[in-house]
Amino acid sequence: MPAEAGITVFGDDRDLAILSQAIPQGFFLSYVELITHNLIESTELIDLLGLKNGAFITAQSLTQGLELLFKKNKFSMVKLRLENDMVGKKLCVECIGIWTLRSIVIHGVLVGKELYKRHYVLEPGDNFDITKHHHSLERLHEALRKEGYFDARIEPVITYDDQTKSVDVALYIKRGTAFSIGAIHVACKNATLSLDDEPLHKRVQVLLRSGLTGMRYNWQSINKTTHHIKQYLTKKGFNDVKIELEEVVDTNRRRIDLSFSLDTGDKREFLFFGNCFFSREQLQEIIASFGPTISIVPPSMIEQELVRAYHDKGFWEISIQIKDEQSTCFFLINEGNRAVIEGCELKGVDTSRLTEATKFFKRLSKPIDFDANYVCQATEALLNWYNDVGYCSAQILRQEFVTIGENRHKLVLTLDEGPCSFLTGLEIEDYPDLKKEPSFALWLHELKMQGKMPLDIPRIQEQKKWLLDYFHQRGYMQAAVQYELRGNPESLMLVWHIKPGMVSYFGKTVLQNLGSFPYAYVMRELRYNQGELWDPKKLHETLVALRGLDVFESVYVMPDHMQIGQEIPVIIKFCKQDPFELRIRAGAGLQQVGKNFPLGRGVTYNLGTTFFCKNPFNRADQLLFDADFYRTHQSIQGEYRYPWLFNKPVRGLIRGYSVHYDQPGFVGSREDLYHIQRQGCVVGATAFNRGVEFTGITGIEWLQTTVAPEQARIALIIGEAIDFDPLLFAAKIPYFLFEPSLIVDYVDNRLCPRCGFFTLFSCKGMLPLNTIFAHAYFVRLQAEHAWFMPLHPRLVFGMRLRLGYIFHAKFDHIMPSERFYLGGANSVRSYNTDLCPPLKIFSDEYGVCQIAPRGGTTMMNGNLEARFSVTRTFECAVFQDVGFLDGSPQRWFNRDFWVAGTGFGLRYNTPLGPLRFDIAWKWRTNRLVESSYAWFLRLGQAF
Repeated sequence: MPAEAGITVFGDDRDLAILSQAIPQGFFLSYVELITHNLIESTELIDLLGLKNGAFITAQSLTQGLELLFKKNKFSMVKLRLENDMVGKKLCVECIGIWTLRSIVIHGVLVGKELYKRHYVLEPGDNFDITKHHHSLERLHEALRKEGYFDARIEPVITYDDQTKSVDVALYIKRGTAFSIGAIHVACKNATLSLDDEPLHKRVQVLLRSGLTGMRYNWQSINKTTHHIKQYLTKKGFNDVKIELEEVVDTNRRRIDLSFSLDTGDKREFLFFGNCFFSREQLQEIIASFGPTISIVPPSMIEQELVRAYHDKGFWEISIQIKDEQSTCFFLINEGNRAVIEGCELKGVDTSRLTEATKFFKRLSKPIDFDANYVCQATEALLNWYNDVGYCSAQILRQEFVTIGENRHKLVLTLDEGPCSFLTGLEIEDYPDLKKEPSFALWLHELKMQGKMPLDIPRIQEQKKWLLDYFHQRGYMQAAVQYELRGNPESLMLVWHIKPGMVSYFGKTVLQNLGSFPYAYVMRELRYNQGELWDPKKLHETLVALRGLDVFESVYVMPDHMQIGQEIPVIIKFCKQDPFELRIRAGAGLQQVGKNFPLGRGVTYNLGTTFFCKNPFNRADQLLFDADFYRTHQSIQGEYRYPWLFNKPVRGLIRGYSVHYDQPGFVGSREDLYHIQRQGCVVGATAFNRGVEFTGITGIEWLQTTVAPEQARIALIIGEAIDFDPLLFAAKIPYFLFEPSLIVDYVDNRLCPRCGFFTLFSCKGMLPLNTIFAHAYFVRLQAEHAWFMPLHPRLVFGMRLRLGYIFHAKFDHIMPSERFYLGGANSVRSYNTDLCPPLKIFSDEYGVCQIAPRGGTTMMNGNLEARFSVTRTFECAVFQDVGFLDGSPQRWFNRDFWVAGTGFGLRYNTPLGPLRFDIAWKWRTNRLVESSYAWFLRLGQAF
């Protein structure tokens, strides 16, 4: 491009080729002037084009940058102008934008918005085409008509954002009242035809009316009914029925009159006599496989198909007589007896392999009715097993059934095993050092010890997968791995051929439909850097991070496969989310049901609402208001979340809350013991990195413990029973709160973990701000570690250890809600909730003895559990729980202070998590105050 000259690029290959000719030689860029019209941030434009002051610009680099710029689907043209400068050259870049769709929102419909949105042919990020917009409205009208809304109105509101040249489309759908189906008329081309002594069109009209009259108009229901009519007519001999429908819309009466026109074609009815195993409908389905040509198919071909179906089910003596009369074909079937298969004999199999080979036919150890599908599947599995153990040329020479009694047969298979192929060595061409890797070193060690090993195809496939993963992790995304077997079957050399291809690196990132969201806030969430080795895992981590902002309705992260080379660009497409969202929930929930926790307390109502204000300050932040009301628990909180603090990936929050909940009563009582009220304001920060999460919270909290109203008369007795200073009852104590915690989470599935581990360390300090209650301070330490290991595809072993200690002045000054408790569905399951000793027996105002839990300051809890899957949704478990709870760790060595329980459980997996039933028995029991066992029903695993 000559100095003082300009060129306009439209993004096609021809214009980019002209640009390459206009800049035959590179130049040093001294200054760049950007005219973006607020369509793109200057930082993003400079990054895509690579225009940095002092950089050496070539036609190739500028062309590649422009290609990426046009992939944003935001610009119709780019004007470039190059001017001479004292040091180098000055480049002026002006971006001319096009209108693009930013969001599509459906209003007026509570359920099914996504289904309606699919009819809109434009997607967020596409160029906004008014013609396609009108076509989308027509599609929506048609979809509404098919649902019966014939007078529905769609009011589109198109909002143009001149600053970003973005279009927001809001569709207000007013469906009105759905039309119903009115009169149904049927006309038949062959008016003389009849069914069951009734004119055909009359009979069909009766069937249609029974299925559609009075129903709301729905195109799916009409199609389903006409399909049933076709099936019915097929059974009556009309195999090529064509049905045309005409609809008459009656707006005044809000109904649709339907007129069906039938063209039945030629009638050819098939009647069956003597069939018992196959029903008439099943035989009709076999005949229907011939399709519309059935009217010209000779009966002998139909007979062959029926005989084959019977033979496959063991009716080897089947005989069929045919009588063909004009439009009716009669089949007289004599099924005979069904063959019974008992036993399987394998010939040509070495005795050392006979037991393993026979396992594939274990169902034949008892007499069973013959089924060709079972025999085929079993023989196929047998040959696959032979291939897996090195007999690659194994084949079945003959399959026969030997009669061993009346209608009893034995399956006899004659096999040619062929030679067994043995591996005696392994080579990895061009990469011999890979043999030192554990995946190959262990196998080579076994080979060295044994001299030779049978050819194991599954193990070779595992090696191939390992090699592909190895090269993919090193950036060779186009690596090709193949193996070759050299030598004779008695001595094979496994040779791996690897073509790694080019090393792939992360290229530049193209952001589509970003709108006014800051470019820098997206780039800081990327888990990869330009120039790094390509790693698909980092793309997934980036996707999770961007979706975790909860600012966009959807996010898509994908490589640009159109760019073939060492650097692969990444395209990230965003869909704008409505900044305001209100969620309302209501229902009933299962908290816990147990031996002493009746259904009335375990099931509670649930009313709640959550209001979101997303990205209020355009910083990927959130304002949140949440309220939940249960029978024994109420909480209200407001929260502000911010994803980055001090330019670090630390998520911050400011939260104000008010929480009330009831502590369940003592054993045998349906009344609550005391109420807890928490109110406070805290600030916190969370740092998360690859399964490790550190959270710190600090603030002020007011904590109040009050006796339940129904227990107010015996407040002093309750205070003594739970070892709590009665003077602290009803006192609203302000605390300075600090609570750091560390979580390490490497489990594969949080609902139903099978492998991995989970670790938690937490410290909670509560320091009274009122000197009157200075003695009520405490610092609570807790540690937990859970570990899971699969011992078998169906068997998982899990263990958990929890430790806790509270630093305090006096035990009776610690709020009851902050003490440690054991017992319940998630700790020691042989005890009811919170009812592990120490306990206190006291008499209420009526002289009735009651038991209340005191809690402790020292706690240890261990759980061992084995979970065995019976089916995909059902599993069993056996477990052992132990625990220690007291006010002093000095009693750890006194077995009288330890509790334990042994039991089993059942789990039923639901979308919300496993529904769990556990029952456990105590090792020792105080018969006066305790039951020997406890059981629980609740959602979620114990740990």
